[in-house]
Amino acid sequence: MSFFFSAIILDQNNQVKVNALKLISYFAGNHHIVFPSSPSKESIVSSLIALLTENRIDEELYAAAASTLIHLPANDKCIELLLNSAVLKSIHALITHSNISYLLLENAFGVLLHCVKQSQSNPKFQKKACNLLRTDLIETLSTGSTLAKERVAMILSHLSRCTIDSSLEPSSSQSSHFGRRRLVNIRMSVKEVDGCPVHKSSCSQQRSICLVMDKAVKPLIEMMKTMEFGLTEAALVALDTLFDPGCNFIGAATTIVESHGATPILEVLERGELNAKEQTLELFSKICGHPGITEMELDRFKGLLLNIVRKDDRLKNKAETILKDLV
Repeated sequence: MSFFFSAIILDQNNQVKVNALKLISYFAGNHHIVFPSSPSKESIVSSLIALLTENRIDEELYAAAASTLIHLPANDKCIELLLNSAVLKSIHALITHSNISYLLLENAFGVLLHCVKQSQSNPKFQKKACNLLRTDLIETLSTGSTLAKERVAMILSHLSRCTIDSSLEPSSSQSSHFGRRRLVNIRMSVKEVDGCPVHKSSCSQQRSICLVMDKAVKPLIEMMKTMEFGLTEAALVALDTLFDPGCNFIGAATTIVESHGATPILEVLERGELNAKEQTLELFSKICGHPGITEMELDRFKGLLLNIVRKDDRLKNKAETILKDLV
């Protein structure tokens, strides 16, 4: 592997670099080959960043460099080199460039996801990512390839909670889901709320990106309906951030119900993959008490819960708990 890494730094032939990067990425993805130790690692990462941020876009070289950087270990100190580089500007230029291949965009979003996951201690990077890429990220939820959509949904799930103020956390007595009887008198509509129904007046001050105000909820629901492996799960994770500590649970439930999300959630609960079923079970339990949920939808939910209790040992206890709350 050292030969391939050396080629990235020393060889001036771009095709040699591309082939070396492809081989490194392949081995890293399939055999868990790690980057060399310092200081060689820093030199290699700096060279990869240079390939990503140079003005002239060489699609094949960019894609290969991006797919290699994705394998940089989590919490590695070299991540800071990436966060402090011009990679965001480069990704923005790439996304807005015409005739870019799906593969290149997927790898660019892969690098961005890797950065966002490791940027908890770098709010400046998070805010810059939101400000620079917000529109492009939301648009990709509708127009991107399957993998691009999946990665963007995961990016948004991180960015949508990155500036939350811990002082906004609800009291420990607040339930993570509502029984049917607890919400029967609620008649709130997102159309009647001045501003964000989920984050209220703190939204614009506390968050650089909001799934509700930035109109990401409906595209995420459409993604969920595809039943595609990975895509549905990523959409569910993003939607669940609407119920994070500090969020208004009734406003979050209203947003999903009025975006016609109830039936698709039930469809995934009935026919989706096991991991997706677990996520939808949790999500629907948080909206089932909303008055916008029809009796037919609620009866269907109860039937699915009973079926889970009978046939699914993994989710049985959770389903039983929700059933008791619905009685």
